[in-house]
Amino acid sequence: MSEADSRIFSRIEHNKCISKLADDAFATGRFILQLLRIFGVADHTAVAAGSPVPSGAIIAGGKVPEHHESIPLREADESAFGFRSWLSLDTLTEERLISSVHKSLEACSIFIQAIIHEGDKFEEIVNTFAYKVQKQYGIDLFNVQSDERQSLECILKTTDQASLSESTCIPHGLEINVWPVVLNFLHTLFSIRNTVRKVLSSGSITDSSCKKRLYEACDRFRDVDLVNAGIRLQDRATTIDLSRGLDISPFIGLVDKKFLISEHSESKAKVIMKSHVLLLFI
Repeated sequence: MSEADSRIFSRIEHNKCISKLADDAFATGRFILQLLRIFGVADHTAVAAGSPVPSGAIIAGGKVPEHHESIPLREADESAFGFRSWLSLDTLTEERLISSVHKSLEACSIFIQAIIHEGDKFEEIVNTFAYKVQKQYGIDLFNVQSDERQSLECILKTTDQASLSESTCIPHGLEINVWPVVLNFLHTLFSIRNTVRKVLSSGSITDSSCKKRLYEACDRFRDVDLVNAGIRLQDRATTIDLSRGLDISPFIGLVDKKFLISEHSESKAKVIMKSHVLLLFI
C-alpha cells in the first residue's frame, strides 16, 4: 500500500484536490489487494492450504464466512507445500469450473490412450492410476461422461461436498467449496504425467522411438490439450529432480484460452529466433 501511495503522490497534478488523489490511491491499493487475493495462491497463504479465500475476508462487498470446511490437499503428501495454483482475473463461474473439469478429463483420456500401449509398464501405470481416480472421485477415465456438468457433480458428490447448485447459492461458494475440490482433482489427474516423466528420467526406457513418443505425449498434454481446456500447467520438477525421485507438483491455473495460446505462440517464436541466432554463430 505504501508503494501505491508513493507512486500516486509522486505524480501529483497541481490542479488535483487532495480528495481526488486519495481516491486514486485507494483505487490503486484496492486493485493491488485484489491481485494479492487472486495470485496469493502462488505464495504461502491460506489459499495454499486449499481455500482460495481466507475466512473473514471481505470480497465483492460480502464477508466470507469465518467457519467453513477448509479442504486439505493430500495431507499425507510430504510435498504438499508445493501445491500452488492461481486464478486469472476472470470471475470464477459455474461454466468455467464445469468446462475445466470436463476438458481436463478429455485431455487426460487422450494422454492415457497414447501411453497405454507403450509396454506392460505403462499399461500398469495407466490401470493403477485409473483405479485411483475412480475410487477417489467416481470418474471412469476410459468412459468420460458426455454430460459436462455431470463430471463435476460426480466429483463433488464422491468427496461429500455440497452440489454445484447449492454452492452457487452461498456467498463465495464456488471459491470456498468447489474450487479447492477441483484444484485437488486436477493435481491428481495430472500426476500421471509426472509419473511418466519420472520413468523416462530414470533411464529404464532404452527404446529411443518409444521415448520420443512418450515425451511428445507429455508435451502435447501440457501445451495443446490443456491449453485448449484453458488450463496452464507449469512444470516445477526438472529432469534432474525427477531422476533423483523428487516428484514436485506443478503449478496449475485456470487461464483464458486465448491468452494461453498467445503465450505459447510467443514462446515458440522466441525459441525459433534463438535457434536462428545460434546458427548465425556456427
